[in-house]
Amino acid sequence: MEKIHFVYADEGTFNQYLRALPDKDAAKLLKIIKWTQNKGMALAIQMKWVKKLDDNLYELRAQQGNDIQRVIC
Repeated sequence: MEKIHFVYADEGTFNQYLRALPDKDAAKLLKIIKWTQNKGMALAIQMKWVKKLDDNLYELRAQQGNDIQRVIC
């Protein structure tokens, strides 16, 4: 299994986005990022945590209740 590592092009913008989310939504998004890093992209796609948009372009999804947070990675 290939290990996934997320690199933030603009970490400040991501952190600002994360702080603007409700606590539960932010926690779920961070959990999905960690799960994807630990379990791999194939499982993340299978579990619908990640959707492939294009070559090397993915949408990471975290759902908390009726809210869905999306991050392009």
